[in-house]
Amino acid sequence: NFILRNGGNDWNKTFFRDEFMQSLFDNSQLDIQYRRPAIVFVDGEYWGIHTITQHLDEYYLANKYHLSTDSVAILEMDGNLQYGKKRDVNDFKDLLAYVESHDLRKNEYYNEVLKQIDIQSFMDVIIANVYFCNSDWPNNNVKFWHYKSGNNKDGMGVRDGKWRWFLYDTDWGFGYTGSESVTMDLLEKATQTGSIGKLFKALLKNKSFCKEFEKRFEFHLNTTFNSEIIDQKINSIEATYAPLMQEQMNRWRALESMIEWKNEVNALRQFQSQR
Repeated sequence: NFILRNGGNDWNKTFFRDEFMQSLFDNSQLDIQYRRPAIVFVDGEYWGIHTITQHLDEYYLANKYHLSTDSVAILEMDGNLQYGKKRDVNDFKDLLAYVESHDLRKNEYYNEVLKQIDIQSFMDVIIANVYFCNSDWPNNNVKFWHYKSGNNKDGMGVRDGKWRWFLYDTDWGFGYTGSESVTMDLLEKATQTGSIGKLFKALLKNKSFCKEFEKRFEFHLNTTFNSEIIDQKINSIEATYAPLMQEQMNRWRALESMIEWKNEVNALRQFQSQR
């Protein structure tokens, strides 16, 4: 299930950012949008570079995990229903109420939460957005899902009924909002905003979670965010799009020259080297 995306006048600056950042987590516990570029013509008129992008909906989950669309629920933000039934919203809001009314320093309460969420998926969505300094999160772009027929038991894969998170719409990250973002700490915002903040703030009270979160972050710093890996991905995306950009700029007139576009690509490298 794919959609065709074009970012309009800002496309020349941002269109490869989200693709690049999501690709860094293609082997993580997060669900990301896979995509490929396409040249589009409308009635024979050149319409620029678009991306054929997976749509994060019930069909995405059904195809990726071989699930029935009737067996999944997808929520956004603080529990807004995208797909499923009202009881799915109630299940998640009960979880938020639980972490606010129970002291997760006590392992018996902490373990109850672990039965409800995939803890690596939750940690990964925080680590990704914090490292990217995606400032349009978690006040926006929060989406998660679960398999409704699960019984919250480990060893069942995605059929365990736990909540899992999507990574998407990250294009405000990796220096898009300015060079000062390279030193910005997004962790505080992640503890104070929306459903992410309620869960994260409560979990940070538990020593075991803090230890595991630190280990998970260190793992990504040494692998996912390794400079050589990131440079390879930037080089690959640049090589794919560079031959297409002049005609794209002629069509949309968002950037004045290839030099300006290359500066946007180099901004990713600069953010990585300083972050």
